[in-house]
Amino acid sequence: MKKRLAAMAGLYLTIALPGGISAAPVSACSESPVIREQPPGDPHADAFGYGPWHISADRKIWVGTKFQAGEAGNKVIWIRPAGTKLLIKGRRVDAAGAPLRVEIPAEYPWSFQVTGLYFPSAGCWEVTARAGQSELSFMTEVSPGRR
Repeated sequence: MKKRLAAMAGLYLTIALPGGISAAPVSACSESPVIREQPPGDPHADAFGYGPWHISADRKIWVGTKFQAGEAGNKVIWIRPAGTKLLIKGRRVDAAGAPLRVEIPAEYPWSFQVTGLYFPSAGCWEVTARAGQSELSFMTEVSPGRR
């Protein structure tokens, strides 16, 4: 609860420097831990690489970690149990705003699924994905989009 309140408050840290005091913004987003491992392989794809990845507790859902806000969106590969329907939702936790827009073009029968994730604004986001009996929920800092 305290972490969420801190995230919503948009905390700033005051740093004392020689010759004066200045304020520097500090991210209040408690980003979820990531791992650097290779996800399970799929015979229909090249190796997915060593991340960093967010992974579910049962290690069946994997997703990359860097996202940008804006209309250009993010092309994101997900690893999930083969043939399961992938459901994704997201909400900004440090400010009010529109929810995450998700595009899943076709349900691939394999263990990987490519999606489009469109974060309407930069900030701290909670993203939740479900596939079969597995669930992954993580916090991430979304950076401002390219101009």
